[in-house]
Amino acid sequence: MRIPLLLHLLLVRLRTFRFQYLTYTARHPRLFASLHPLLLFLLAFRIAQCVLLWWPRHVAHPEARTWLIALLGAAPLWAGWMLGRGLWTWASKRVVGGLGQARERHLYEPLLDDDAEDRAECCEPLSASTAAFREKVVPSLRQGGPYALTVSTLLVYLSVIFFACYLFQTAEVLTDTRFRAAVNHANAEGNLRREGYADAVDGGWAGNQRVFIGAMFRDNEDILPHWTREMLRLVNFLGPDNVFLSIVESHSSDNTPSFLHAFDAQLTALQVPHRIFAGVDTPRPNPMRNNPARIEYLAKLRNIVLEPLHRARPADTYAGGWDGDGAVARGRWDKVLLSNDVLVEAESLIELLYTREGAYDMVCGTDFQQWGLYDLWVIRDRLGKSVSGLYPYFLEPRGFFDVINDEPVEVFTCWNGVVALSAKPFLHQSLLPANDSLRSDTQLAFRSSDVERGECFSSESFNLPYDLRRRLLGLSSPSSGSPLSIERAGDGQRAKIFVNPRVVSAYLPRFYAYNKHILRHWLVRWWMLRLELGLPSSSPLSEGVREAVMQRWMPRMRDALFILGSPRPVRVVSEPVGMLPEESEGWECHQQPY
Repeated sequence: MRIPLLLHLLLVRLRTFRFQYLTYTARHPRLFASLHPLLLFLLAFRIAQCVLLWWPRHVAHPEARTWLIALLGAAPLWAGWMLGRGLWTWASKRVVGGLGQARERHLYEPLLDDDAEDRAECCEPLSASTAAFREKVVPSLRQGGPYALTVSTLLVYLSVIFFACYLFQTAEVLTDTRFRAAVNHANAEGNLRREGYADAVDGGWAGNQRVFIGAMFRDNEDILPHWTREMLRLVNFLGPDNVFLSIVESHSSDNTPSFLHAFDAQLTALQVPHRIFAGVDTPRPNPMRNNPARIEYLAKLRNIVLEPLHRARPADTYAGGWDGDGAVARGRWDKVLLSNDVLVEAESLIELLYTREGAYDMVCGTDFQQWGLYDLWVIRDRLGKSVSGLYPYFLEPRGFFDVINDEPVEVFTCWNGVVALSAKPFLHQSLLPANDSLRSDTQLAFRSSDVERGECFSSESFNLPYDLRRRLLGLSSPSSGSPLSIERAGDGQRAKIFVNPRVVSAYLPRFYAYNKHILRHWLVRWWMLRLELGLPSSSPLSEGVREAVMQRWMPRMRDALFILGSPRPVRVVSEPVGMLPEESEGWECHQQPY
């Protein structure tokens, strides 16, 4: 009996609501005629957000923020629609020349006739409902209907449209475009310089820096037009004589090889040293899930990308005729730039290379998918802890506020779309001074984890910065065959590894547009900082304010702390002194099922 009673009460409530809604609509036709399109546009934007962007990973996208973004998108469309309807109503009345009013009189007014009897015979008295309808509707029709423009509504619509135009014009953050003018100048017709334009920006410290650029692709015909265009812009800025491009393609079923062949021709025309290796036949595991076979396969492909760099030798070696087996990145190299199959702009790649004026061993950008920050399996904060998909990502205070301030964040490991590294660990020892601490018989390379000897099963992208840290400290790499135990650190130094939050990349256009242009918009960032995090506008922040902000936002960030395909609890791995800060208990190993 309880369920039918509840249903009856619900129906009564719905009828009451419907009656009240119709009453308010009849009393305020103009207001509701304006609200209905706004609600429709708002709902359409909200559905598009859910379907196209993050469904079902909504925890990295707070509801209030998403409704704000939907409103910012819906409001100008609504204002344009209402303005268009109003102008159409006004123009129709002007063009028709009163036809609507004549039709109104024909429908609702008795015909004027001298014969009162004929008028009485032809015209029946109006019913109460018809009289009420005439009382409410006819005046509205005489005024042009609920969509008719008034001075106040015209000002509202124009204000919304002009504000939207202002938001669009001020969408980009100045720090995100600080290299754009220089890049555009380098790519202008007739401005090609073999030595590039790196010496003309940021004090000129990067002049004559040589950059080895590597990437690998599979089934990426959708992003390659963008990637190759931006890479050519980067090459023209750095200078064709200062770069080497190494690209590997394997097992593609689309037009990826064709795009790369066309890119090969463009690089050849510019006389850019490069090797594009399409159709690599390294056996591909099936299925490609997170297991040792997949990581071993990816490590092999990435090492094929590095081959020309690993084969590099001093210039006098080439003078003697030695050229190695295949393409060689001749001479010395300063930086290595490695890219996943991501959408990224040339200005962002320069921003990455110029992080801390080059004072880093490795620096990563940020990449995004529907759950927010991507590649959470690889990235760890400076204490070795996991990172959230929700802004500002890091759960330790220093990283938390570095992201808010758009400053490079010190981390234990990272990858995240695009990375830049010092070239020294990759070079043959003949290219390094005899007293260089990085001079070694083995060159840094990608590898899979040795799980049989107890090593945490990790991505090849995690193992690279991990091995880099050990190498800089003078520790042996786990791949060298030494036992996995706590060793004594050598006389080296702790690696300087950072994440630059200004560098945004993504794997699909919709995620790139959302995270690059919408979430970094000044109005959305104001909402995120002031209303979501509760940051005061005063600066600098006291220690108490910092703690309060983190305590308020930390539960939301922990909800977005997840690793796909990893239901098993994390395992804390201890490291030798020097690998992590003293306050760290070890880094978190995400145990993947395989």
